[in-house]
Amino acid sequence: MTAKTVKRLPLSEFLKGSEYLKTLNARTSCSLTGESVGFESVCFGSGADQSPGIFPRSLHRPENEDDYDALVLAVDELLEITGDDESHPLMSLVDIIGDWIEEWDHTNHPMAQASGEEVLGYMMREHGLTQSDLPGVGTQSVVSEILSGKRKLNLRQIRWLAERFNVPIDVFT
Repeated sequence: MTAKTVKRLPLSEFLKGSEYLKTLNARTSCSLTGESVGFESVCFGSGADQSPGIFPRSLHRPENEDDYDALVLAVDELLEITGDDESHPLMSLVDIIGDWIEEWDHTNHPMAQASGEEVLGYMMREHGLTQSDLPGVGTQSVVSEILSGKRKLNLRQIRWLAERFNVPIDVFT
């Protein structure tokens, strides 16, 4: 006999990486109902041994830093369970929670845009280059003035740098 069951885990059990989560297989899917997460399993047999639990607090988009931290912990635990298996049934849950985390980061932890001059300094450090290693930008003194903020990169220099480092032009704009 085939039965479908929906399993809801207590959040504390979910965050600890419960034994139930470790046994999920290809016949289990994660679903998003509103902003709650459930697991639907196709079972063979009576399914009587799977009593559904109830989330004391459902997984949802973060509303504060505590929610955000809980979701980051949840993703870490899920990734420990799934390993490198991109086809694991829990990967859809990882994707959903990851999207929520990314949305929170963009809204609440915006990254400052780096100037082209700052990017140039970073790229030089990463590639172990000196100021005289960039003839397409200019002489060593020109590169020095750019890095110190006394001079801005021009379009010709930006194009050369984009080609040199194999990145889009807008990286330096």
